[in-house]
Amino acid sequence: MDCKGKEAMFNRLSIGSKIVVSVSLILLLCMGILGVILVSVSQNIQTSDANKLVLNVAKRTGNAIEGYINESFVALSYSQGNLTQYIHSGNLREHTSKNILTALLDSNQWVDYGYIYLKDSALIPDARSDHRLSNGGVMILAHDDNPKEIGGVVILPADVSFLEDDGLQKALNSGKPSVGNPMKVQMGDKQTIRSTLNYPIKDERGNIVGVVGSTLHLDLIGESLFAERRSIFKNDYRVLATSEGLFVLHPNGEFIGKNLADVSKDNPSMQAVINALKSHESGVYEVTNTRGEASIMGVASFEVGRGSTGQWWGSVTIAPKSSVFFYFL
Repeated sequence: MDCKGKEAMFNRLSIGSKIVVSVSLILLLCMGILGVILVSVSQNIQTSDANKLVLNVAKRTGNAIEGYINESFVALSYSQGNLTQYIHSGNLREHTSKNILTALLDSNQWVDYGYIYLKDSALIPDARSDHRLSNGGVMILAHDDNPKEIGGVVILPADVSFLEDDGLQKALNSGKPSVGNPMKVQMGDKQTIRSTLNYPIKDERGNIVGVVGSTLHLDLIGESLFAERRSIFKNDYRVLATSEGLFVLHPNGEFIGKNLADVSKDNPSMQAVINALKSHESGVYEVTNTRGEASIMGVASFEVGRGSTGQWWGSVTIAPKSSVFFYFL
C-alpha cells in the first residue's frame, strides 16, 4: 500500500481511532527512545564498574609489591644504623660487616644480594685483599642462596659492577636512600636483571663515606606478581614499571629492562599510560596491548622506599576488553 492509500485509510478512521493510533505511535517512539537511553546508561555503568575493578586489581597488586620493597628498606635502615655506630666508634671490622650483611639477608626474603661499599678501605682495616678495590675503597658482598629460610648466606669477593649501578651512585651523591633502575648484568656465569636498594652511610661529621645496599629478588617478587590468585579476567597479565617506563617485571622476559616508549613506538594508544607513569598518576586507559588486543589497562603508581626516595614505580594490570566485559555478564 502506497503513502496515499495509508493516508486515505487514516482519514476514514473515526476521531477516537485516530487518537488511539496517534497515542500508540507516540508511546512506541517514547519506548524506543527510553530503550536507547537505558542501553546507554547500562553500558556507562558497566564501563565504570569495569574500570573500577581493573584499577582496584592494579592497586591491590601494587600495595603488595610496595610492601615487599618497604620491608626491604626497613631491613636496610637497621643495617645502616648498625654500620654507622661501628664507624663512629672506629670499631668496624670485616667479621662485623659480614654479620650485618648476613642479618640483613636472613631477615628479608625479598632481596638476594647484600653489599657494604665504603670509599676508604681504612674504615675496615682488616679487610682481606678480595674485598679491597683498586679505587681505594672496600666492598663486602654477600648472596643468600636460600632466601625463604634462615641460613644460606655466602660471602663473595667484591664485584665492581655494583659501582656502576645508578642506584648506588644516587645514594653516594645525594645522601638519600635510592632505588636503582633495572639493568642486565653478568653475575658469575649467569646473566640476570638487577635492581638495587641503597642507603647512604655517613661519618660523625655527616660526610657520605659509603653505601649499604641490597638487590631485589625479582624472581620471588615475580612469582607473587604473576601468581594465578592475582588473575581476575581471562588472559589478563600484570607488569611492574618505573616512572621512566622501564619494565622491572614482565611475563615476557624479553621486555625486562626495556622502555615502554620504545616497545610501543608504533602504538599511540600507550602514550596516555607513559604520561601517567611519568606523572606518578593512577588511572584506567583503553589501549592496544603488545599482543594486538583491544584492552583496558589499570595503572597504580606508588613511591618506592617508604616515601624517602622520591622515586616512583607503577603496578600495571592489562586485560582484554572482551574479558573485562564478559566478567559482568
